Parts: sequence; C-alpha cells; structure tokens
Amino acid sequence: MRNEALWNFFLVAILSLGLLIRGAYLRAAHRRRGPAATRESRWSMALQAGFYTIAFGLILAHLARPRLLAWANLSLCFELRWAGVVLGFASLALLVWVHRALDKNCSLTLSVREEHTLVTHGPYARIRHPMYAAWYLLHLAVFLITANGLIGFFLLGVYTVPITLRMREEEAMLAEEFGENYAAYREKTGRVLPRLRRKP
Repeated sequence: MRNEALWNFFLVAILSLGLLIRGAYLRAAHRRRGPAATRESRWSMALQAGFYTIAFGLILAHLARPRLLAWANLSLCFELRWAGVVLGFASLALLVWVHRALDKNCSLTLSVREEHTLVTHGPYARIRHPMYAAWYLLHLAVFLITANGLIGFFLLGVYTVPITLRMREEEAMLAEEFGENYAAYREKTGRVLPRLRRKP
C-alpha cells in the first residue's frame, strides 16, 4: 500500500495501548506494595534505556519523517502487515495476562519486596519470562506493520542484547530469593518459549 495512514494508525494505537497497560499495572502495584530498592545492575538499566531511546526514535522517524528510513522499507505483502496488526493486539492480551498473574509482584526494575511470591501460574506455568515474550511479539508486530528492515533488525535483533542480560540478572535474583523452589521451577519451564517436552 502506498498510503501508510492505516498502518500508522494501528501502530500508534497498539503502542499507546501497550504503554497505558504497563503504566496502569505498575502504578497499581506501587500503591499496593510501595517502593522497593532495585537489584538490577546499572549496566542493564543503561542498555535498556539506550535501546528504548533509539527504538522510539526510529518509530517516530518512521511516523513523522518517513523518507529518512525509506531506504530500509521492505515490500511486505498486505497479509503480512495485517498479521502484524493481529500479533500486536495478541501481544497486548498477553501483556495483560502477565500483569494479572504478577499482581503485587510487578515492578519496573528488578526488585524483591516483602512478601514477594514466586509466580508459577498463568503464563508463568510454561515459561519463566512471558513479559519478554510479549515484548518480542510486540516488536515483531511493529516490524510487520512498519515493513521496515532497520526497525525490524533493531527491535528483534539488537533487543536480544539488553534483554538477555536482564533475564540472567533476574534469574540470579530469584534463585537467591527462592532457592530450591526456583531451581525446580526453572527445570520445568522454558525461558521465553515453552519447552517442547516438559520434565515431570
């Protein structure tokens, strides 16, 4: 399609809803549990901040100055771009499910509050990091909707660097907090995708 207005509408709608969902659940968790000291490294937070700053810059450039990134545009078929819209809303549904499962344990940075619980139900029954699975799904949706190779490479490829570091720190934190319970949980679940064969 030459007219990108429809795709841009869905892009803005999906990203805006994602930010609203995330913000609403974070505020609710903060009110119910109060602040907590982060146990996330400065290096991890810096990588994430840098990634999202560049990512939003690329998306804004795509929306406001499309000629700047036109060299990276791909000729994706109509069906693939609609698939991106569907995946975008699916990622939002997964995001809501994840936050409902986390409940009071939800936080912006890695932290363990008093009475923190090991969440193993809902989407956490099969994978340890469904939040990041939702972000990957959202990033794939953004790539398909924008049909831009640079945005796709950055959101799906470069994103792996900060999120892998964060997952390692998160798992180390939970292993320290929950010990054998977390070790047993980790053996039965996949990281961001379910295991093909679950261990008994």
